[in-house]
Amino acid sequence: MKKIICFLLIFIFQLNTSALSSAENQEVKFFKIKLVVKKQTSLKAIYSRLLYEEVEYSETYKMVRATKKFNPDIEDWNNLMPQKILLYIDTSKVDINKLYKARKVSTTNKSDIYKKSSSSSESVLKNLKTSVFYMASFGNFDQSKNNSKVVFKQNSSFTLGLSLSYKPNIKDVSFSSSLYYSYLDTASTNLDFGDIQVDAEIGGNFYGNYDIKNNITLYSGLDYERFNTFNIDELVTNSEIAFDKNSVIYFTLGIQKNFNVYRKNVLLKISYSYSMFSSSSSSSEDYEFSGSKLMVYSAMNIYNKFFMHALFKMHNMTGPSDLVVNRFGLGVGYSF
Repeated sequence: MKKIICFLLIFIFQLNTSALSSAENQEVKFFKIKLVVKKQTSLKAIYSRLLYEEVEYSETYKMVRATKKFNPDIEDWNNLMPQKILLYIDTSKVDINKLYKARKVSTTNKSDIYKKSSSSSESVLKNLKTSVFYMASFGNFDQSKNNSKVVFKQNSSFTLGLSLSYKPNIKDVSFSSSLYYSYLDTASTNLDFGDIQVDAEIGGNFYGNYDIKNNITLYSGLDYERFNTFNIDELVTNSEIAFDKNSVIYFTLGIQKNFNVYRKNVLLKISYSYSMFSSSSSSSEDYEFSGSKLMVYSAMNIYNKFFMHALFKMHNMTGPSDLVVNRFGLGVGYSF
């Protein structure tokens, strides 16, 4: 009888051992995920957010051992820093709903990223308008100091410029900017010095625009100009011609209106600018120009993307001398 009992106990023990061995050797199926760790965490915390609530984290799980094996560069799994890891998850232990939410929040398909990036770039380009322009202009300068007066012409055979406008996804708001380079022909004066070579003028602006109604837009911003004036002190003292280079930054307020004339789109702009900062190469004690500028500008579409434009600009400045400038320009441009 004892032999029978011993035989049964040995048989049961071997049967249990065989079952345990079979369970341990059973093939485990994994989800393999490329996970982006965005902030400091631990491997245990990552698994805890993905497994069924009744499943407790254990270092002995094959998925844990596989994760550590295939991420050999990571030494401290209790202190994971932001990085990419290859995560193995046992399909029998993972909560699919948790996994789906985690992947939806933390990962995005590369094609979706590309599409969003492309869409964003296309949107920016779509909202950005560019034009280039040419203009010839005629300028008349009336400059005086004490009892001395110089009247001279500064004509420009060509001015080249670039204009940009951008319409963000904000109702009624836009931004615009332009830059120009103006080559000046020789200046002629009321003095007996013949024609005189002068440096080019440059300028630019940046405006914020707000559409109100009936195709009317208000705008304001900054203007910059660099221009030349006679050094009257040098002229009176030494009877020599010398030019001062002046740089002025203005604050500008303006209004514009779009309308049609014989089915042609016409733009009309009127602005007033007042100097905020200025500098001059003049050696005079009163070396900075200050004052105002009035400008009227108009452009009309003539054929497809080509347009013609005209401007009238008047300066009224004081400083090293009293200065009144009137300039009229006419030219063409192309919108991209």
